[in-house]
Amino acid sequence: GRPRLVFDSDEDEHTSGDGGSSSDSESSTGLCLASMGMSSLKAPKRRRVRRLLDRDAPDYQSKGFFNVKHTNQSAFLFLGDFYHVMIHLPLWGILLSFVAVYCTSFLGFALLWMLVSEPCGVGLETFREAFYLSVETQMTIGYGVPDPYFRNCSEAVLVLLAQSMVGLVIDAMMIGIMFQHVSKAYTRASTVIFSNQAVLQVIDGCV
Repeated sequence: GRPRLVFDSDEDEHTSGDGGSSSDSESSTGLCLASMGMSSLKAPKRRRVRRLLDRDAPDYQSKGFFNVKHTNQSAFLFLGDFYHVMIHLPLWGILLSFVAVYCTSFLGFALLWMLVSEPCGVGLETFREAFYLSVETQMTIGYGVPDPYFRNCSEAVLVLLAQSMVGLVIDAMMIGIMFQHVSKAYTRASTVIFSNQAVLQVIDGCV
């Protein structure tokens, strides 16, 4: 078989009761290592390699970044998994995205309020007033219209109902995505610290 390298302790020779001496190699705390034909063990030179998972944090723990580059990806793949794309955005990206969504909703429904203002007696004269009413409706702040029942106009009821439902959906999406982003496992990975020293256990004289 392959030669084995045995590191013995200083107490290899023991004197027997009758004055004789014997070598007790079995009781030595040696490390049984395969030498693979080498007469001595040399520590290999460490070379810096790019890890698949980074360890660039202050205590050599991971920040959750993978050294993987994606090429030739289609934008349709991201649109098909929009939820997870939003979750993995940075926090400032998520906040800016929802600010844009809210503003788009306010502006869109402001146009609808302008359209139903005259037939439903809403009393809007400028687009700014329509924008204020849109924000008040979606954020449930309150109304500043002459007739809160809109002269029993069905068009105003449809706009009011649609904006209320859209506002609830946007609120639910924002809360869910923000919670999932904060509680994702990548943040937990930064609290796991790896040691640069290995711990070996000797069992029956062998590692």
